Amino acid sequence: MASASKLDLDHIEEGVKDSSAASVSGIKPNSGLPQPPEWIAALSPEERTAMENKLKRKIDLRLFPMVILMYIMNYLDRNNIAAARLAGMEEDLNLVGDQYQTCVSILFVGYLLMQIPSNLFLNKLGKPAVYLPSAMILWGCISAATAGTHNYIGLLMCRFFLGFVEAAYFPLWRLEEDVGMDDWVDSHQQSFMHGLKLAFMDIKVYILMLLIFGIVAAGSVTNFFPIYTAFVVALAWISNTLPRPPAKRATALALINAVSNTSSIYASYMYPSSAGPRYVLAMSVNSGMVFLAICAALILRIMLVRLNKKLDRGEAVDGAVNEGTVAAGQKGFRYKV
Repeated sequence: MASASKLDLDHIEEGVKDSSAASVSGIKPNSGLPQPPEWIAALSPEERTAMENKLKRKIDLRLFPMVILMYIMNYLDRNNIAAARLAGMEEDLNLVGDQYQTCVSILFVGYLLMQIPSNLFLNKLGKPAVYLPSAMILWGCISAATAGTHNYIGLLMCRFFLGFVEAAYFPLWRLEEDVGMDDWVDSHQQSFMHGLKLAFMDIKVYILMLLIFGIVAAGSVTNFFPIYTAFVVALAWISNTLPRPPAKRATALALINAVSNTSSIYASYMYPSSAGPRYVLAMSVNSGMVFLAICAALILRIMLVRLNKKLDRGEAVDGAVNEGTVAAGQKGFRYKV
């Protein structure tokens, strides 16, 4: 009896040691997740860090230049109508009244209509290497076809479909290690409709919406100087402020981006030739939008500071990557303020 008990204790002790060793190496036994190759599992943490840094540098050198070039082409095709206007496009196509402004704004109507469906289709297709270059070829053809237009209707249709196709592209990068981070939620929590419901119920989504709407609405000034920092920081703020579940974050990002770009529809009408050279109304609206963005940023900061204090106390915060303990709050996830 005593020997049997001793064997049981030895067996339990060995199991604990094996489990601890697996935890140290970063591999959870029987987790159901794919295990790394043996040669990777045998690497020390320092060696793995060095290899990851080498891989990231390779990605920076091979992938980012092409992605940046694609975004530049996207931006040029979207805004080349202004250069065409200076070259006499209005006289060539007999544009009168606010027809030019309508051609500018109609692009964003197509852009907004297709943005969320395009994201859903990309997730369904699962092949961005095919989808994004195909979209780029299409918008290149549509942009080239704009040169063959002879009247207002032709230009209007080209601009609408240009925005419709360009909605597929927006710069984003995610490490492969992040792909499996939503395994702790079920398929219902990952669904688009569930994410849409959570996004509409979170007040932080509306504050971020006002923040980025104000920044984009004042783009005529910020792009001229140029001052891009606020827009880039605000986009990064979305991912940290709405970290999970992934369906909610993806839906909120699409909604915020769609609503913020609605300002581009009316903005072109605020700069008629008769209002030059001071454009008092347009500049007043830009100033008001900047003030709106500042107020939204301050309100969001106050809210996130309060949530961080809850994390410090070990209180559970909805949507935060937090285990509900003081240690998790102090050493784990925190909202960026």
